[in-house]
Amino acid sequence: MLSLAAHLDLEKGKVIRVMGPASIVINKGKIRILGMNFTPGARVVIHRYRSYAIKALEDSTISVILGEGGGIEEPAAGEEVIDVWEEASRAIIDSKGIAVVLGPVDSGKTSFSLLVANMAIEQGLRPAIVDADVGQGDLAPPGFIAMKILTTPLLWLREVRGDVMRLIGSITPTHAFAMSRLIVAIRDLVDIAMQKGAAPIVVNTDGWTTGYLAIDTKLNIIRAVHADYVAVLDDVLCERIKRALGPLVNVLCLPRPKVVKERDRIDRRLLRKQHYQSFFQKAKRVCLRLSEITLLNSCLASGTLWSLDAVEKLSKELGLKVYAVVEHDDALVVLLEKADSVIGQRLREVFPQKEIYVVTRDSVKGLLAAILNERLEEVAPALIDSLELDRNEICVLTEYDGVVKGLSISRIKLSSEWEEVGKVIKCPL
Repeated sequence: MLSLAAHLDLEKGKVIRVMGPASIVINKGKIRILGMNFTPGARVVIHRYRSYAIKALEDSTISVILGEGGGIEEPAAGEEVIDVWEEASRAIIDSKGIAVVLGPVDSGKTSFSLLVANMAIEQGLRPAIVDADVGQGDLAPPGFIAMKILTTPLLWLREVRGDVMRLIGSITPTHAFAMSRLIVAIRDLVDIAMQKGAAPIVVNTDGWTTGYLAIDTKLNIIRAVHADYVAVLDDVLCERIKRALGPLVNVLCLPRPKVVKERDRIDRRLLRKQHYQSFFQKAKRVCLRLSEITLLNSCLASGTLWSLDAVEKLSKELGLKVYAVVEHDDALVVLLEKADSVIGQRLREVFPQKEIYVVTRDSVKGLLAAILNERLEEVAPALIDSLELDRNEICVLTEYDGVVKGLSISRIKLSSEWEEVGKVIKCPL
């Protein structure tokens, strides 16, 4: 990999932006990054997908090593936003309340959220971040959101895991089922943070901000958590939010950095892949008796279970063993050892008024799920490995080593390479 080394002298008050991958060593003076102060001997590593504004608090000298794709930019007057951001952060911190952070993709929402948290820690407080980006969050795998009470400052939220997580089941909030789950889960995590005495609490949202439905969803999040402040990192979006909320909520219209490390679809897909994998590095295979656990968000575990006689009759009609059939008002879920497109077509011909979902031993492999405790709360991510039909068991991969009381099923399916596969369907299990 190509690299470039540079030694920079920064006058007091000077701001530069360094885009990763990069490594910085402070040789002299004092610099500030996202509310964290660094003095001589300190080393800062910047990931390839991150960029930071670096401000010299006094005359300073730093050494920078840039990896391939890294860079150093000197913003023009008025282009760098760190001073405005710190002023807004102080207002949120002084309130010791709840702030919701909004903005388009790559507008700096996570950086601003961390700035608030780091500055709060600097003042001796215990801030919490609710990482509510279901697709590109840092505290939990994609498809989950999470809350973390921070006691030490961070430059990248991905360095830690959430204290509490909730499964949404989709990597986008645009699906109707995901919207309602997202708002309920955010409210739940904020409540838990409040119960644990965290202040301030920052809700970092996803980058879906285009269209009426996106705005409506964000407004419902603001209302659900009873936000004291809303920080918006986009001028047009901020005016729309201010107009909708009126004078009842403090809305801060904040500038976006002019120079940022933008991520394309490939970058985002790779980040998700790496994040999925990181939560299963030490996973072990655990098999659970289906009769002894609760299955949530599963079409097979709800609805009306057909009688043994009815199942036997269908088995004879299809010429293969049917293990179970569950009927819903609008759907039929059929559990088979294996199936092909012909079986699905035959079932649709026999039951033309129903949506047909065929579940097999291997069709569930790779489904993302969450381990549930006795209160039906998510305690850890899991990955379904197989349905052992003859033993009436479901086997999962998970790092969790406690007692499993249930599983909550997502609509996300992963390949052996940790990539999302297939279309989002209503009844994967």
